[in-house]
Amino acid sequence: MSKTTEVMPNTNSLVFTGIGSIACIVLTSSASSASTLTIYDNTTSSGSVLVTLKAAVSASVVAEITNKEFGTGVYAVLAGADSRAYIDIK
Repeated sequence: MSKTTEVMPNTNSLVFTGIGSIACIVLTSSASSASTLTIYDNTTSSGSVLVTLKAAVSASVVAEITNKEFGTGVYAVLAGADSRAYIDIK
């Protein structure tokens, strides 16, 4: 079973609490701003960084990730006007 969560622009979000793994991340940016997504293995924006992705202006990045396990949770920090991130958790 997997769960996909959308992270809204310029937000910090607790995506998942507990043990699991990240399967895929899609990051999109707007026509006016690049975007950066940082994902932590935590319930806050500190601790071990699992993934950092960047998308240029008007671009998308799809990252299929294998065996990126986490033990505490998934906390996402998304910077960039009108950017979106979709995180698939297994």
